[in-house]
Amino acid sequence: MTESEQSIFKIPLVREITLVLVMKLAVVFLIKWSFFSDPVDMDNAPDVISQHFGMDAVSESPPLPLRRENDG
Repeated sequence: MTESEQSIFKIPLVREITLVLVMKLAVVFLIKWSFFSDPVDMDNAPDVISQHFGMDAVSESPPLPLRRENDG
């Protein structure tokens, strides 16, 4: 065998880079599968968000007044 006929994977750097890229690709697909697999129904966005955070539905209440500190 001549040098031109040898496999490129005989070079240690090429093997290491290939292994790292395959591992990163596996991690990206694992993250995609675990966090982005289920579509979110956004027909009623406030209810979906409140259910996600475990809160009751957001009610239309007036905002709380701001507290002011005394200048003194």
